Amino acid sequence: MGYMQFAILAMHVIASSSFILFLRHSSKQQPINPYVMAFMSTIPFQLTILLLVIVGVLNPNISEIETNDIITMAIGCVFLVGYFLLSVNTLNYLESSRYSIIFTLRLALITIFAFVFLSETPTLLQALGGLTILTALLILNFKRGSITFGKGERFALLTVLVFSAHAITEKYNIDNVSSTEETLPSTYIVVFSSMIFIAQGTLLVIKRVPISQIRGTMNGWLWAAAMARNLSGWGWLWALTLLPVAIVNYVSGLSLLVVVLFGTIVLKERSDLKKISIATALSVTGLTLIFLTNS
Repeated sequence: MGYMQFAILAMHVIASSSFILFLRHSSKQQPINPYVMAFMSTIPFQLTILLLVIVGVLNPNISEIETNDIITMAIGCVFLVGYFLLSVNTLNYLESSRYSIIFTLRLALITIFAFVFLSETPTLLQALGGLTILTALLILNFKRGSITFGKGERFALLTVLVFSAHAITEKYNIDNVSSTEETLPSTYIVVFSSMIFIAQGTLLVIKRVPISQIRGTMNGWLWAAAMARNLSGWGWLWALTLLPVAIVNYVSGLSLLVVVLFGTIVLKERSDLKKISIATALSVTGLTLIFLTNS
């Protein structure tokens, strides 16, 4: 791995971790409106896309889009918007460390979805990695002789489910939309991001969120979270053009370590620290097993 690839992956990990930590810090001060935050998260990304189209880095060809592409992107849009809303709402209730550990379960669930919907047969190491991550989740929620899931944990599990569905639809869309392009799938990025932006804005209108509440929500920490989301997304896309998806997935999952470390030290989230440490170690072990499948 060269310096460029390392720098891009580092940017993605730091940005994705910062997004979770910034959101959690802000939610501890006052609950975050998920509709406002989800819309805020799309603004920097959309502005970046506009700039890249103007300078010629992205060259979308809208004539490539077919009816089936619109349908599958619309389905992906529903899943991604759902993930945005759920992730924000989850961090209103759940510590960042716990959320990150539970979110690691997405890799195991994506493996299952890939088997069911894309006919990608999982290997023994993938199965063992998924079971290890699941064990971490059960240990994390083992209390007084039984396994219990509070409101935050239930939101987190639903977030994992919706994100995994999004990942499968995005893989399908990237493979089938802009299939003739050799680098970044310009047409897919421009059209799909526009659909997300319109959907998020429409939800604000439908929910009749008052302008005063929108202004009140848009504080510095949440704008920092929105910028972190933007950098994380571009780091992910850029890394996928330079490195195998297995490596990118693995390094992305290691953002768990950054969140747990800073969540414990900076946000002082130290409840059940022993269980958090064990669950973190198991999650990283599970990630490594899944990574070794494709290395």
